[in-house]
Amino acid sequence: MDEEQEKAILVEIRSTKNLPYSIELISVDGDNYTLRNNWGNIIIYTKKGDKYFLKEELEMEEKK
Repeated sequence: MDEEQEKAILVEIRSTKNLPYSIELISVDGDNYTLRNNWGNIIIYTKKGDKYFLKEELEMEEKK
């Protein structure tokens, strides 16, 4: 993945999730995006359709 694609993914995630902090793309595995925020935390988002979900969000939806 080139730098332009990475930047587009990060912009899309930040805008759809309204994140007020920086994120860095670490890896992409299918629809799973592993990110690091500016505090050093590792976060995994899963893309479903045109939305991104945290693992916890998907687990909550499955329990409903």
